Amino acid sequence: MKFSRLDLRLDVDGRIVNIEMQVNRETDFKERTLFYWSKLYSEELKAGDEYGELKQTICINIMNFDLFECEDYHSRFKVLETERHEVLTEKFAIHFFELKKLNKFKKNRRMEDWLNLINAETEGDLMAIQQTTQIPEVKDTIVMLRKLSADEQVRMEAHYREKRLHDEATALGSARREGEAKGEAKGMAKGIAKGKIMGIAEGKMEERNSLTMRMRQKGYTEEQIKDLLGDDDNG
Repeated sequence: MKFSRLDLRLDVDGRIVNIEMQVNRETDFKERTLFYWSKLYSEELKAGDEYGELKQTICINIMNFDLFECEDYHSRFKVLETERHEVLTEKFAIHFFELKKLNKFKKNRRMEDWLNLINAETEGDLMAIQQTTQIPEVKDTIVMLRKLSADEQVRMEAHYREKRLHDEATALGSARREGEAKGEAKGMAKGIAKGKIMGIAEGKMEERNSLTMRMRQKGYTEEQIKDLLGDDDNG
C-alpha cells in the first residue's frame, strides 16, 4: 500500500458502503470512523423522508497497523443490548481489518486472498497469491494490476526518453550558442584591433601627407623629402 489514505463510497444493493484504506496510525481513529459513519447514514435522508427510508450503512476500515488488543485481524461492530446481545438495528455496521495480523490466520480463504492482494507490495507477493488463490476475480485483478504496472512503466520510459532528448537538444543548442557567442566576441575583438591599427596607420599616413605637402611648399625636392622622412615612399 503506497498511499496514506484512500476513501471509496459505494452504493451496493441499496446499501451505503464506505471503504477506507489507511497506512499511518491516527489518533482517535475509532471516533473518526464513527463520525464518518453517522454522516453517511444521516445525509441520505432528504427533507420529508421517513426514518425508515434510511439505508444500511457499512464502514470498512483496512489498516496497515494494529488497532485492537486481539489476535484476530477482523473486528466487526454492531449496536447490541449489553445483556441480551439483541441487535438494535442491522443498519449499523463497522468493520476493521488489521493487515499486520493477517498472516496468523487462515479462516476465510476468500476474504484473506483479497486482503493479501491489497497488502501485496512486490511481484513475488502477487505471484504467491496468483498460485494459491481459487478466486477467479482475484486472478483477474492481478492480471489487471500487472497490465497497469506495465503501462505505467512504458509511460515512464517514454517520459524519460523524451526528457533525455530535450536535455540533449538543450545542451547542444547551448554549446552552439556559446560557440557562436565566443566566435562573435573573438571576431569583434579582431575587428576592433584591426580598426585601431588601421586608424593609427591612417592617422600616420595623414600626418605624413600633410608634412610632405608643407615640405614641398617650402621648396624641398623629392629626394630631400625622402631623405628627411627616412623612407623610399614619398606617399
